[in-house]
Amino acid sequence: MSIEFLTALNAERMPYPAALNAKAAEMGIPLEVGPSFSDLSRYGYRPARFGGRDSGIEAGLAGLDTIRGTYADFAREVVGRYDSALTLTFGSDAREGAVAMAICAVLTEAAEAVTYSTEDGRFVGASELRSWMSELEAQAAKREMPQ
Repeated sequence: MSIEFLTALNAERMPYPAALNAKAAEMGIPLEVGPSFSDLSRYGYRPARFGGRDSGIEAGLAGLDTIRGTYADFAREVVGRYDSALTLTFGSDAREGAVAMAICAVLTEAAEAVTYSTEDGRFVGASELRSWMSELEAQAAKREMPQ
């Protein structure tokens, strides 16, 4: 099963790798995205590091028109305020989830973005994203502990 989050933003405000990593560090979030985040025009796998460990997510940036039919509630709230949506998808791997939540939290602050959980059908704020990120990080660390 995959989980998808949509982050609405104005494309010209999208911070690319160096700026995104710097903002994450400023916020105390242990996220590092790589060069593949420089071109998000095609949806695909993007390697990243979280907490010093390799991870990654599926991501792509597109105009709101491309998702309007699929996520009408999301589109209704953001059309006119934003021009793009960053789609972040991850599976059952907790570290991938932490990467997605971290990116969403950073964009909420750095690009004045808003994030929508397609699973819950609602918008989520930065504090909730950070809480989920911490929970997922703890799950990942627990799974990596030697038994």
